[in-house]
Amino acid sequence: MEDKAIKGQIEKYNAFSALDDKAVGLPIGVRVLKGHRTKQDGTQFSSLMLSASTLGIIPVVSNTEFKVRYDVFVQGKSIESFEYVMDSTDVNNFWTSAYRDFETSPTEEQFLRDTVPQFLKELKASKVAQENFAEYWEYFSE
Repeated sequence: MEDKAIKGQIEKYNAFSALDDKAVGLPIGVRVLKGHRTKQDGTQFSSLMLSASTLGIIPVVSNTEFKVRYDVFVQGKSIESFEYVMDSTDVNNFWTSAYRDFETSPTEEQFLRDTVPQFLKELKASKVAQENFAEYWEYFSE
C-alpha cells in the first residue's frame, strides 16, 4: 500500500495479523484503488455550451464519481472485489479545466477512510474469502 493513512486505518481494526507493503510473494494480498470518473450525462455538455457562450464567465459543472475498490488476492489470483462509489458535482473554469489535475478532495479522502470498516465487514461475511483464509491458516498457521 502506498497510502500510509489507509494502511494505518486497516491496521487499527486488527483485521490482519500483519500488513507488509514491501513483501513479495505473500499468499494473501489486498489492493486498494481509488479513481475519479466524469459521468457522461447531459450536465457537463449543457454546462460547457453555456460557459462557452459567455466566454467562460459561467463555470463548467459536471457530475463526477469517486470510486474505491478493494481487491483481495490469494497466490496472485483475485478472489473477491468490493466497490464503493460516491457521486459529487465538480465546478471548473472553462479555460483552465483542461489543465487541471484530479486531486482527491477532503470529502473524498473521508469517504475513502469510511469505506474501510464496510470493506472489513463485507470481507468477513464473504464465504469465498473466508474459505481461502481458513485454508491458508490450516497450512500456514504457526
